[in-house]
Amino acid sequence: MRCTVYNVMDNVSNEIEHTRNEFRQQILAKIADMEDFSKFQSHVRVIFMHLGLTQRKEVIEWLESRDWSDPKQRNDYMDEIEEFLNRTIK
Repeated sequence: MRCTVYNVMDNVSNEIEHTRNEFRQQILAKIADMEDFSKFQSHVRVIFMHLGLTQRKEVIEWLESRDWSDPKQRNDYMDEIEEFLNRTIK
């Protein structure tokens, strides 16, 4: 089988997408690792800060518009964070 530029580019693209998926999963795992919901907001904010995402208006508004006192919202927030990371980390 001949190695073509297209085959190489497909392999590189697949590796990049795999790496992005792993990165998103690592971020989500790190966020989910916080069991004390009273510290969940600051934990999310610090992780987003490390990623350089807290300068985005969308992130600031999202962080400020949530009821961080209700632990029942945690799963919903995790879903929203996952959706955001999927849109952002491309």
